[in-house]
Amino acid sequence: MITNELLLDFIEKHPKYKLVGELMPTGKTINKGENIYLVVSKDNQVEEVLEKEIMNHPQKYLKKQIWLKPPFHYELVVSLKRIKD
Repeated sequence: MITNELLLDFIEKHPKYKLVGELMPTGKTINKGENIYLVVSKDNQVEEVLEKEIMNHPQKYLKKQIWLKPPFHYELVVSLKRIKD
């Protein structure tokens, strides 16, 4: 099995290589018929909130960042890439 430590050891020994990350969608999230929002509080805590909850209790969400939750889940894939001279 290839581990993070093994990859780091490899790039230390072979400076012509570097680690590169890529975000890959793993699948669509389940749509419950209502939008789900990501609410960021002052202390940078993220909470998933239904649109209905925000509409019914707007005072709780004033002065907070509100983002529409993306429809996909992502996985980080790491690979080795040779650096061109």
